[in-house]
Amino acid sequence: HCTLLLWLSLLVLIPFNLATIDSGSAQQQQQQSIVYKILGTCKEFLENSGLVREMSAYLLSQLLTRPDNAHVLKEFLEWSQENLSRSKEGTEDDVRKIASSVFLTLGISTTIAAIFK
Repeated sequence: HCTLLLWLSLLVLIPFNLATIDSGSAQQQQQQSIVYKILGTCKEFLENSGLVREMSAYLLSQLLTRPDNAHVLKEFLEWSQENLSRSKEGTEDDVRKIASSVFLTLGISTTIAAIFK
């Protein structure tokens, strides 16, 4: 997973709009674009512990700070706020859910720190 995320972080550095390399047709919904696929994958990896979470945060920081993805940054920050407030107010008994919540909080925090770095 780390290698895939590192490769995608290099792909995101291209100097032109990511829509030009998207293989989908223009009639596809916005949620199926390459940007939203990367975003969804990284959100899932933010719950992991270890290097995968760090690489996902790095890739998200590279993706979300692109000038053509300002609207995606806003959506990510709203998603982050929802998850951080949910983990703060939740009283879960399941150890796996608590651990996942802690790792997600760390992943979101790392991503936001890398974005504003």
